[in-house]
Amino acid sequence: MVSINPILHREMLLLRKKTLRLGYLFSTLLFPLLYLFAFGWGLGSKVHLNGTTYVNFLVPGLLAMTAMNNSFNLSAASVGMGRLFSRTMQPILISPVSRFSIVNGYLYAGIIRGMIACTIVAAAALLLFGSSSLPLSLPALAGLLLTMSFFALAGLLAGLLIKDLEDIAVITNFIIMPMAFFSGTFFPLDNMPAALRNSLGLLPLSQANLLLRSHTFSSGTLYALIVLSLLCICCYLAAYTHLHHYQE
Repeated sequence: MVSINPILHREMLLLRKKTLRLGYLFSTLLFPLLYLFAFGWGLGSKVHLNGTTYVNFLVPGLLAMTAMNNSFNLSAASVGMGRLFSRTMQPILISPVSRFSIVNGYLYAGIIRGMIACTIVAAAALLLFGSSSLPLSLPALAGLLLTMSFFALAGLLAGLLIKDLEDIAVITNFIIMPMAFFSGTFFPLDNMPAALRNSLGLLPLSQANLLLRSHTFSSGTLYALIVLSLLCICCYLAAYTHLHHYQE
């Protein structure tokens, strides 16, 4: 009999309960779907960027942003609520579950949350604009998986470090949201000053957008894959180390 990670099992039970509430689904998917409808229909094929229509430029960016928001916010909220409100983290830590299993469980749960949200956005793009708008190449799929992995781990780490639940909103408003707008999601960074463009190009979401808009592997895509992979490893080790020394 195949065993399931207990943390993942717990998170999936909570997710199933949440998804039965329409307000939860709308709150997690409202903005990417609004951007898709507003910019996709408003600009659509009338604007061309980098040799393609704006819709084909926009959809990969929205998928990367959706993966980031859902994997990070839901992981950070789940861990933060467990620590500071429902007080479930200490029972988890004293249970016969290894620290690796705990990190892996939250990582897998964050990936699944991101996949569900991205699937809904991709389905909407497919119905509205056709399959040509979807990033279906191997670099794009690898980039999407690494994006969900990194931000799920970053959400876990943030949930372990925050001192108050309001800190999640601070991180979202001052880090996550600006990154969504200044990482090439809605427009290329080409017209920005060189120094600023180079700095913004180092952001995780910038690397994700590069991968999701790539059709084949190149030196740029390989660099982005390496950067996101290293970020995932660093976040994983940081989360494991913090859990290993964690005390209420």
